[in-house]
Amino acid sequence: MIDVLIAIAILLGSVVLFIGISYLNDHTDRPEGCDELIDEAACHACKNTQCLVKQKIELDDHDVAK
Repeated sequence: MIDVLIAIAILLGSVVLFIGISYLNDHTDRPEGCDELIDEAACHACKNTQCLVKQKIELDDHDVAK
């Protein structure tokens, strides 16, 4: 029975740690100068459709086109 409680505690601890790290990451400011490190011309050559940088560039391009 104690083994089950330890396993549950480890699992819950991992979930709480993940949520805490995600929260802190979302609320951390980007360092100065990091916005200009992305080469938009090279970014469009990438085939990764799940990339958040690429999605933001395409969204910005879409907004500019309107």
